Amino acid sequence: MDRDRRATERSIGQAKFRVVDCLDRLDFLAITALNKTLVLELARSEYLDCNENVLLLSNKSTGRTFIALTSGLTACQRGHRVVSSSPPPWLAN
Repeated sequence: MDRDRRATERSIGQAKFRVVDCLDRLDFLAITALNKTLVLELARSEYLDCNENVLLLSNKSTGRTFIALTSGLTACQRGHRVVSSSPPPWLAN
């Protein structure tokens, strides 16, 4: 058990998340544009088992980064390797 915990902590550290947070803090009522069902589906990380990619697109301040970080954290906890990065500046244009 201790070995698994250390492996998870190492994976989270290697992912270089800007922050580490949990999905429980997300207020779906405050961000009405979020599809709660889809967000919870992402949290289950089933897309990883199917070798699928996820691309999060939305307007500013809609929880996109928070969802990406918490999904990455969940993936680390399930034994997957994760890389966290920001998009290149040219993508914003």
